[in-house]
Amino acid sequence: MLTLSKVHNYKRIPDTLEVELVDENHYIRLSDGYKSLFAQNGEVYSGEDSPPLKYSEIPNWFWNLARGCSVDGRKRVGLVLPEEKGQAQLRKEGVEEEKYECPEPECLASVPMSKKGIHIARHTKEKKRLAKKEIVNK
Repeated sequence: MLTLSKVHNYKRIPDTLEVELVDENHYIRLSDGYKSLFAQNGEVYSGEDSPPLKYSEIPNWFWNLARGCSVDGRKRVGLVLPEEKGQAQLRKEGVEEEKYECPEPECLASVPMSKKGIHIARHTKEKKRLAKKEIVNK
């Protein structure tokens, strides 16, 4: 079933007000100007409460627009083009996301690119907290 309300799933970090992104449920929305279709988890849907469309029911305009999507984007949602149908299925689990190597000497974490901004924001917040603590202690 199409899930647009839980695209990003967060978990609160204990003893803080921060949250951590723990799961992503990617989707692609394509529209011909009159109707929109969504691709998520290897299925194509006409709306959030609708069952997945059969492969033969998906209109040509959708496939024409889907060809314009990046290969990585299609892999994340499990979307297989008709010309790729005979090839191995592209599934979300098979996507190896590019990693961001944190340059901070005390950290040196390797995080997925989708979490890079959150990771950098944590460092920035910690630096501000330490700077504020120094001002208070003076």
